[in-house]
Amino acid sequence: MNAVTNVADEARIANEKAALRRTARATLAACSAEALRAAGDGVAQRVLVSTAFQSARHVALYIGVGREVRTDALLAAAHENGMRVSLPTWVAAEKRYYFVQNAEGGGLVPGPLGIPQPALSDFADINTCDLVLVPGLAFSRNGARLGHGGGHYDRLLAPVRDHASCQRVALAYDCQMHESVPTNETDILMDRIVTENNEYATASRGATSSG
Repeated sequence: MNAVTNVADEARIANEKAALRRTARATLAACSAEALRAAGDGVAQRVLVSTAFQSARHVALYIGVGREVRTDALLAAAHENGMRVSLPTWVAAEKRYYFVQNAEGGGLVPGPLGIPQPALSDFADINTCDLVLVPGLAFSRNGARLGHGGGHYDRLLAPVRDHASCQRVALAYDCQMHESVPTNETDILMDRIVTENNEYATASRGATSSG
């Protein structure tokens, strides 16, 4: 009975996630590129002045593509401030992403999904990371995150799931916030979510919000 129930629950959650992805993508598609760029600039500015970013010694970022919040200014600031910087790189032999170090001035090459990434060189020790900036499609105030369905970030973040010294911060637009986001046991919660108008300290850090 338990096995049947678990299978049924997983199927229900999968269907709920698929439905929310459709809704989230439609919402983003309805926004103009100019509006998202302006909102993304607001998100980046909030992160730039945050204590978490300014005090970080090792930060893991992503390269924003499509309608994701851009991280160009954050990447530049991290290098300018002498932080160790890591970016996701696809490792074809293992069919998954790993964080790889990106030295200042280090070039990026096209990844398999058209996402710029560092050339495969020195793997980053994610356990030494103070701050990880994470993209996604939909989020809730309790820290739940919905990605594109590949599970890439859940695998990337698994080593620091229980590390209190590493903050997992999602970058999002206000329109990506939802009352609830379906999750299962492999989904990793965010510690904080930053949008253009709000910051949410989530359930794992004591849920609060500020305008």
